Parts: sequence; structure tokens; C-alpha cells
Amino acid sequence: MNTLNFFPQPMEIAFSLDAGAFSSDLFDVNPVMGQDQLLRNATVICFENVLIPFKWMTQQLGLRPTVKGVQEAKERAMRIPYLQEPLARIEQFALQLLTTISSRGPVCILSEQSARFVEILCQVFFPRLAYCLSNPQVLPSVQVIGAPKRFVTTSEKAMWRISIMQSLVRDRLFAGNSYLLADATAGRFGLIVVSPHNIDTVACSKALEVAPFLVPKSVRVANARNLPLDQFALHLQTMTQYLSEAAPCLTPFAVSV
Repeated sequence: MNTLNFFPQPMEIAFSLDAGAFSSDLFDVNPVMGQDQLLRNATVICFENVLIPFKWMTQQLGLRPTVKGVQEAKERAMRIPYLQEPLARIEQFALQLLTTISSRGPVCILSEQSARFVEILCQVFFPRLAYCLSNPQVLPSVQVIGAPKRFVTTSEKAMWRISIMQSLVRDRLFAGNSYLLADATAGRFGLIVVSPHNIDTVACSKALEVAPFLVPKSVRVANARNLPLDQFALHLQTMTQYLSEAAPCLTPFAVSV
């Protein structure tokens, strides 16, 4: 049996950012908005079960959110014939999705795990994605944000998701510039949130509390977590087309797909 040639060497990755606070000093990168720029859209997309088949990997490979867990999942994957091809297709379509939506504005990949875990998982199973996320010349407007800790309660997780959404808008996109946020022209842009979680629909709308002219556009991806690998690749293709069509929409919406 041929073994899988998963990414064998360690990479130096610099895309990690674990969000441990929600103040303006969270984002030590240049703000997206400038005085002479108009933002049209920004996208927040969940890493787990929207961009990659996290539930499938958990169930079929025994993936756990630790360094050891990723290594053990890799060892199990190497015993499964022909697994590399469907994972490579998923990686290809995930990159196409990110390239497409980032052409319309900044993108945040939001993970329930630490950004370091996202980094390691991509290195092992999705090396091209890891490279692109680490290389500002390839995906310059894409950022990964991981959870600062494991949340004990559902309400704690919900509050974090609402807070991080508001902080992304206020601090990352507008660098805390309340004047721009309050301007009916400069502060009017679409916030597209693509997630399997109901709370993110709420969080998208809650961003209006810091950006009153924001246009919330929520896309709930309810069933992708249950898809086999070949259908997950099709899901990514469908999302690329759907988001391309939805981005220009000038009115708020909340849909399930």
C-alpha cells in the first residue's frame, strides 16, 4: 500500500493570531480602512465545517485539537488508501473560495480552536493552504483568528463570538475610528458572516452596535459538517459561487444554505 505524502517537513508560519482581548490593541496590523478608502465588503468565515471538514476528520481520523491529536490523525490517515486526493481537492476549492472572497474585501477565518492548532493542522493535511495563509503576497487580506481558550459554557462562547465580531469591525477594519464608522458613506459596508452556528447570525447583527451603517449578511451553512469528503468539495464550490453573487447585495439578509 502506498502511504500518503502528507506535508513531511515543518514550516515557518506567521499567520497565527489568538484573540485574547477585544480592545484596539488586539490588532497590531495596519487598519483596512483609510481616510480616502471606501470598504464595500468584509467576510468572516468559520474554519471548522465551512472551510475544512473538521467533523469528518474528528469522526474518521480521531482528530483531537492538540499537537499530539494531529499527529495521531495523520498516522491514521496514512493507513487509508486514496485519502490524499479528496483532501487535496478540498484544499484546492478552499483556496479558490478564499481567493474569490478576498478579492472583494478583507477576510477573517475564525476558529473555535487556537490559531496555533489551525496552523499545525494545515501544515499536516493542507500544506498549500498553510503556505498561502503564511504568505502575505499570496493572500494579503486574509487573517486567521483563533479562540483564546476553551470555553466552559455556551453563553461564554457566544459572548466571545459577539465581541470578536464587533472588535473586528471597529478595530481591525476601521482602527477605532468612530468618525468613519458613524459616516453614512464611509461606514456603509457589507459584513458577510459564513458559519454553521446560529449565534453568528446574531453576532453579525450585533456588529450594528459599533457600526450603525453596516449591512449584515449572514449565511448559515447548516449541513456541511455532515458531508462526506467528495460532497464537502462540492459545498466549497457552491459557496464560492453563492458568495460571489451575494456580495454585491445592498440590503441585509440572513439565509441558510
